[in-house]
Amino acid sequence: MNKENFDNEVASYYDEVIEKGYHDNEKYLSNLSKILKKGENVLELGCGTGKILLELLERGILIEGLDVSKSMIEKLKSKNNKATIYLSNLEDFNFDKIYDYTLSCNGPFSIKGDEIESYILEKHEIIKILQKYTKMAKRGLLINIGTEKPEIKIPIKNNGIFIHRETKIEDYTIMINFIFQKERVIGVKTFVKKRYKIKEILKNANIKDLGNFKLIQF
Repeated sequence: MNKENFDNEVASYYDEVIEKGYHDNEKYLSNLSKILKKGENVLELGCGTGKILLELLERGILIEGLDVSKSMIEKLKSKNNKATIYLSNLEDFNFDKIYDYTLSCNGPFSIKGDEIESYILEKHEIIKILQKYTKMAKRGLLINIGTEKPEIKIPIKNNGIFIHRETKIEDYTIMINFIFQKERVIGVKTFVKKRYKIKEILKNANIKDLGNFKLIQF
Protein backbone atom coordinates (compact mmCIF):
# COMPACT_ATOMS: atom_id res chain seq x y z
CA MET A 1 0.00 0.00 0.00
CA ASN A 2 1.54 3.32 -1.05
CA LYS A 3 1.49 6.49 1.07
CA GLU A 4 -1.58 8.00 -0.61
CA ASN A 5 -3.62 4.80 -0.26
CA PHE A 6 -2.52 4.41 3.36
CA ASP A 7 -3.54 8.01 4.12
CA ASN A 8 -6.92 7.40 2.47
CA GLU A 9 -7.42 4.26 4.55
CA VAL A 10 -6.43 5.98 7.79
CA ALA A 11 -8.73 8.94 7.07
CA SER A 12 -11.64 6.56 6.52
CA TYR A 13 -11.45 5.12 10.06
CA TYR A 14 -9.61 7.88 11.98
CA ASP A 15 -12.78 9.13 13.69
CA GLU A 16 -13.58 5.60 14.81
CA VAL A 17 -10.08 5.11 16.25
CA ILE A 18 -10.29 8.38 18.20
CA GLU A 19 -13.75 7.59 19.52
CA LYS A 20 -12.47 4.25 20.79
CA GLY A 21 -9.75 5.89 22.87
CA TYR A 22 -6.75 6.78 20.72
CA HIS A 23 -7.06 10.38 21.97
CA ASP A 24 -9.12 11.56 24.94
CA ASN A 25 -10.85 14.31 23.01
CA GLU A 26 -13.59 14.79 25.59
CA LYS A 27 -10.94 15.81 28.12
CA TYR A 28 -9.35 18.27 25.72
CA LEU A 29 -12.67 19.73 24.58
CA SER A 30 -13.79 20.21 28.17
CA ASN A 31 -10.60 22.12 28.89
CA LEU A 32 -10.77 24.16 25.69
CA SER A 33 -14.34 25.21 26.48
CA LYS A 34 -12.96 26.95 29.58
CA ILE A 35 -10.17 28.69 27.64
CA LEU A 36 -11.82 29.73 24.37
CA LYS A 37 -14.70 32.18 24.24
CA LYS A 38 -17.54 32.16 21.73
CA GLY A 39 -16.66 34.34 18.75
CA GLU A 40 -12.89 34.06 19.18
CA ASN A 41 -10.77 33.27 16.10
CA VAL A 42 -8.63 30.15 16.28
CA LEU A 43 -6.37 28.30 13.85
CA GLU A 44 -5.91 24.59 14.57
CA LEU A 45 -2.62 23.12 13.35
CA GLY A 46 -2.93 19.53 12.18
CA CYS A 47 -6.73 19.51 12.31
CA GLY A 48 -7.02 16.03 10.77
CA THR A 49 -10.61 14.91 10.21
CA GLY A 50 -11.92 17.69 12.44
CA LYS A 51 -12.80 15.87 15.66
CA ILE A 52 -11.73 18.92 17.69
CA LEU A 53 -12.34 21.62 15.10
CA LEU A 54 -15.92 20.74 14.19
CA GLU A 55 -16.98 20.42 17.82
CA LEU A 56 -15.52 23.84 18.64
CA LEU A 57 -17.21 25.28 15.56
CA GLU A 58 -20.53 23.96 16.89
CA ARG A 59 -19.82 25.75 20.17
CA GLY A 60 -19.44 29.11 18.46
CA ILE A 61 -15.65 29.28 18.16
CA LEU A 62 -14.59 30.79 14.81
CA ILE A 63 -12.03 28.11 14.15
CA GLU A 64 -10.16 27.35 10.92
CA GLY A 65 -7.87 24.42 10.22
CA LEU A 66 -4.52 23.63 8.66
CA ASP A 67 -3.39 20.15 7.63
CA VAL A 68 -0.89 18.59 5.26
CA SER A 69 -3.10 15.56 4.46
CA LYS A 70 -5.52 15.93 1.58
CA SER A 71 -7.30 12.72 2.67
CA MET A 72 -7.91 14.01 6.19
CA ILE A 73 -9.24 17.33 4.88
CA GLU A 74 -11.58 15.57 2.44
CA LYS A 75 -12.98 13.51 5.34
CA LEU A 76 -13.47 16.69 7.39
CA LYS A 77 -15.16 18.51 4.52
CA SER A 78 -17.51 15.56 3.98
CA LYS A 79 -18.87 16.31 7.46
CA ASN A 80 -18.97 20.10 7.07
CA ASN A 81 -18.14 21.56 3.67
CA LYS A 82 -18.41 25.13 4.99
CA ALA A 83 -15.45 24.77 7.35
CA THR A 84 -12.40 26.83 6.34
CA ILE A 85 -9.45 24.48 5.95
CA TYR A 86 -6.03 25.11 4.41
CA LEU A 87 -3.97 22.37 2.76
CA SER A 88 -0.33 23.15 3.57
CA ASN A 89 2.61 22.20 5.71
CA LEU A 90 3.63 24.43 8.61
CA GLU A 91 6.69 25.81 6.87
CA ASP A 92 4.96 27.03 3.70
CA PHE A 93 1.70 28.34 5.13
CA ASN A 94 1.57 32.11 5.03
CA PHE A 95 -1.47 34.15 5.98
CA ASP A 96 -1.90 37.77 6.99
CA LYS A 97 -4.77 37.05 9.38
CA ILE A 98 -4.12 37.34 13.11
CA TYR A 99 -6.04 34.90 15.31
CA ASP A 100 -6.86 35.04 19.00
CA TYR A 101 -5.19 31.64 19.46
CA THR A 102 -3.36 29.05 17.43
CA LEU A 103 -3.84 25.47 18.63
CA SER A 104 -2.06 22.14 18.41
CA CYS A 105 -4.07 19.34 20.03
CA ASN A 106 -2.20 16.12 19.23
CA GLY A 107 -1.13 17.88 16.05
CA PRO A 108 2.39 18.88 15.04
CA PHE A 109 3.27 19.62 18.69
CA SER A 110 2.39 18.02 22.01
CA ILE A 111 3.94 18.24 25.44
CA LYS A 112 5.27 15.19 27.26
CA GLY A 113 6.64 15.98 30.70
CA ASP A 114 9.28 18.70 30.36
CA GLU A 115 9.63 18.18 26.60
CA ILE A 116 7.86 19.17 23.39
CA GLU A 117 7.39 16.34 20.91
CA SER A 118 7.17 17.19 17.21
CA TYR A 119 7.53 15.87 13.67
CA ILE A 120 9.97 18.75 13.09
CA LEU A 121 13.38 17.14 13.52
CA GLU A 122 15.72 20.15 13.48
CA LYS A 123 16.10 22.38 16.53
CA HIS A 124 16.47 25.65 14.62
CA GLU A 125 13.42 24.79 12.52
CA ILE A 126 11.08 24.00 15.42
CA ILE A 127 12.08 27.23 17.18
CA LYS A 128 11.28 29.19 14.01
CA ILE A 129 7.92 27.42 13.53
CA LEU A 130 6.89 27.85 17.17
CA GLN A 131 7.68 31.55 16.99
CA LYS A 132 5.80 31.89 13.69
CA TYR A 133 2.55 30.38 14.97
CA THR A 134 2.77 32.04 18.36
CA LYS A 135 3.12 35.48 16.75
CA MET A 136 0.17 34.67 14.47
CA ALA A 137 -2.07 34.78 17.56
CA LYS A 138 -2.90 37.66 19.91
CA ARG A 139 -3.01 35.42 22.98
CA GLY A 140 -0.53 32.75 21.91
CA LEU A 141 -0.19 29.10 20.89
CA LEU A 142 -2.03 26.40 22.86
CA ILE A 143 -0.28 23.01 22.96
CA ASN A 144 -1.90 19.98 24.59
CA ILE A 145 -0.28 17.82 27.23
CA GLY A 146 -0.17 14.40 25.58
CA THR A 147 0.05 10.86 26.90
CA GLU A 148 2.54 8.08 26.23
CA LYS A 149 1.24 5.32 23.95
CA PRO A 150 3.68 2.37 23.97
CA GLU A 151 1.10 0.13 22.26
CA ILE A 152 -2.58 0.46 21.43
CA LYS A 153 -4.83 -2.04 19.66
CA ILE A 154 -8.21 -0.81 18.43
CA PRO A 155 -10.80 -2.85 16.50
CA ILE A 156 -11.99 -1.05 13.38
CA LYS A 157 -14.58 -1.59 10.67
CA ASN A 158 -14.60 -4.64 8.40
CA ASN A 159 -13.20 -6.82 11.20
CA GLY A 160 -9.94 -4.92 11.11
CA ILE A 161 -7.46 -3.93 13.81
CA PHE A 162 -5.50 -0.70 14.08
CA ILE A 163 -2.24 -1.09 16.02
CA HIS A 164 -0.07 1.80 17.15
CA ARG A 165 3.39 1.19 18.65
CA GLU A 166 5.97 3.64 19.94
CA THR A 167 9.64 3.17 20.78
CA LYS A 168 11.94 5.82 22.22
CA ILE A 169 15.52 5.96 20.96
CA GLU A 170 17.46 8.77 22.64
CA ASP A 171 15.59 11.99 21.72
CA TYR A 172 13.45 10.33 19.06
CA THR A 173 10.08 8.60 19.17
CA ILE A 174 9.55 6.00 16.45
CA MET A 175 5.85 5.44 15.79
CA ILE A 176 4.52 2.58 13.67
CA ASN A 177 0.89 2.23 12.65
CA PHE A 178 -0.41 -1.07 11.29
CA ILE A 179 -3.72 -1.90 9.65
CA PHE A 180 -4.76 -5.55 9.88
CA GLN A 181 -7.74 -7.03 8.06
CA LYS A 182 -8.62 -10.70 7.76
CA GLU A 183 -5.45 -11.64 9.68
CA ARG A 184 -3.09 -9.94 7.26
CA VAL A 185 -1.28 -6.62 7.21
CA ILE A 186 -2.76 -4.32 4.58
CA GLY A 187 -0.83 -1.20 5.55
CA VAL A 188 2.15 -0.04 7.60
CA LYS A 189 3.43 3.49 8.11
CA THR A 190 6.32 4.76 10.21
CA PHE A 191 6.55 8.24 11.73
CA VAL A 192 9.50 9.84 13.49
CA LYS A 193 9.15 12.53 16.12
CA LYS A 194 11.78 14.31 18.16
CA ARG A 195 11.61 15.55 21.74
CA TYR A 196 13.10 18.87 22.80
CA LYS A 197 13.55 20.24 26.29
CA ILE A 198 11.03 23.04 26.77
CA LYS A 199 13.52 25.18 28.68
CA GLU A 200 15.93 25.03 25.73
CA ILE A 201 13.66 25.88 22.79
CA LEU A 202 11.24 28.13 24.67
CA LYS A 203 13.74 29.89 26.92
CA ASN A 204 12.56 33.34 25.75
CA ALA A 205 8.85 32.47 25.92
CA ASN A 206 6.20 33.03 28.54
CA ILE A 207 4.50 29.71 29.38
CA LYS A 208 1.19 29.43 31.22
CA ASP A 209 -0.33 26.22 32.55
CA LEU A 210 -3.99 25.90 31.53
CA GLY A 211 -5.01 22.42 32.65
CA ASN A 212 -4.39 19.98 29.79
CA PHE A 213 -2.75 22.72 27.73
CA LYS A 214 0.15 25.11 27.94
CA LEU A 215 -0.12 28.59 26.44
CA ILE A 216 3.05 29.75 24.70
CA GLN A 217 3.68 33.46 24.21
CA PHE A 218 6.78 35.17 22.77
